[in-house]
Amino acid sequence: VGSENSCSEPFMLSADGPASARYCAFLVMSFADPAARSHSVTMTLSQPDGAEHLAVEFLELGNFSMDDSFKAESVELKNQSGVVAVAELHTASQVRWQEGAPVEANFEGFFADHTTDSQAQRLHAHILADVSTPQAE
Repeated sequence: VGSENSCSEPFMLSADGPASARYCAFLVMSFADPAARSHSVTMTLSQPDGAEHLAVEFLELGNFSMDDSFKAESVELKNQSGVVAVAELHTASQVRWQEGAPVEANFEGFFADHTTDSQAQRLHAHILADVSTPQAE
């Protein structure tokens, strides 16, 4: 998103089955009209050192979830040869809040750190609890 980026820890891809990055990123961005938001987002699959991009997909923030309910979609990461990987992307939106200071508009966007940002920390804990809870069959 713009000059900001957020990267997962390295993980292994295998033709034998799906990989699980289990990665969360918390994008904070202001919009003059939240219902008419538009911004390009680039998702890449890269070598662990970041030197080489293996695949990419160009996304539009306006297609992400517009509310706090998660929207899941499959994203095909491609290179010149075709689809290299398919990522499962879950998006949700919340009104920005923070403890101890007023929220300042940020139209460029940044990724909040879940270890230091109260809202990102609460969301991260909720997501981890939801992922680790066994589903009823």
